[in-house]
Amino acid sequence: MPNRVDIAAFQKVMIVYNRNSGKQLFASMLARVNEVKKRLKQVIDPKSLEIVEIKSFEQVESLAVRICQEKYDWIIVAGGDG
Repeated sequence: MPNRVDIAAFQKVMIVYNRNSGKQLFASMLARVNEVKKRLKQVIDPKSLEIVEIKSFEQVESLAVRICQEKYDWIIVAGGDG
């Protein structure tokens, strides 16, 4: 039997997205981000979930430091060039 991840046990989850990245229409990506957010809120405490929009490459380093310092359990990244 394959190992399974117990998402409900996660205390800190972050969804990071960049509306300007990739060739995909942002409206479609935002709909997917919102769907993931909705599904996660059914499984974990909504206060455990944070959504962060990246607007520039310069934000990435400080966000990465924060993620490490605050010990997030799961980072979901949406948007990109592939």
